Order: sequence, then structure tokens, then C-alpha cells
Amino acid sequence: MVCIILDLIFLILIMQCAFWDIKKRIIPNKKSLAIFLIALVKIVYIAVHHLFFNKTLSLDITEYFYSRLGGFFIALLLFGIPYMIKQSVGAGDLKIACSSGLFLGFSSALTAFFTAFLSCAAYAIFLQIYVKITKKATAKTVPFAPFLLIGSAYVLIKNFFF
Repeated sequence: MVCIILDLIFLILIMQCAFWDIKKRIIPNKKSLAIFLIALVKIVYIAVHHLFFNKTLSLDITEYFYSRLGGFFIALLLFGIPYMIKQSVGAGDLKIACSSGLFLGFSSALTAFFTAFLSCAAYAIFLQIYVKITKKATAKTVPFAPFLLIGSAYVLIKNFFF
């Protein structure tokens, strides 16, 4: 039950970041820090629950920690390199992605990021077609936090039901 509540808080915080990113093209550091802290709370809760209350759980706690660190580092790799080379990814997106990777773990983070990149690509294609048809100019940047929200929500819903 606690994990479900933490998942919902996580999604609400990413949703706030997504709306902020759409409106102002910036993600406040307080929101990024809140997502990071929720990820740490979930990790600590799972560890304490595993160590003290649920001895029969078939969870290897070191594997769990490595998965969370793997999620963090895969986000750092996928988002950090484009940020450092061309700054094609914003710093706020990088911080949210790293916190999401820490929250979701390696395999779930990969799925969430793949979903986010795929949905962003579909939106970019749609945007290009729209510009060609209407001859209207659009913004040169696309906020990425909404796509991180889509990817994270997809993974959490998939993990909850399957």
C-alpha cells in the first residue's frame, strides 16, 4: 500500500513538472529534488520492509539497489550526453530522468525512457506535418517532461497490473 502511495506521489510530481515545462519551458529545482527524495524514500522503505518485516520475500536487496543505481546511470547516460554535447536536453529533463531512473530501477527505466523517446518522436513528426500543412511557425523546442510522464505512467501501470 505504501509503495502505491509513493508511486502516485511520484506521478503527481512528474505531472506538475510536465505542466510547468509546457507553460514556462523550465522545471523548478524544488520539483526535481522532490522526485529524487521520493525515490530515496521508496528505496529506504523497501529495504527496511525487506530487512525487518518480510523475511520470506524473494527480493535480493543488493540486486534491488543495483537496479536502482542502474536506472539512475542509464538516465545519466541517455540524457547527460546530449545535454553536454549540444544541450538538446534541458537540465530539468536530465534531473527528472535521473530521479525517475532511481525510482523505477534499470529495466523499468529503460522501458519508460524508450516510451518517452518514442512518443516524443511521434509528436515531432506530427508537429512537422502540421507546420507543412498550415504554414504556421511553431516553437523551436519541445518540452520533454510530458513524455517522461507518459513513459513513467506506462511503466507503473504495466507493473501494477502485470
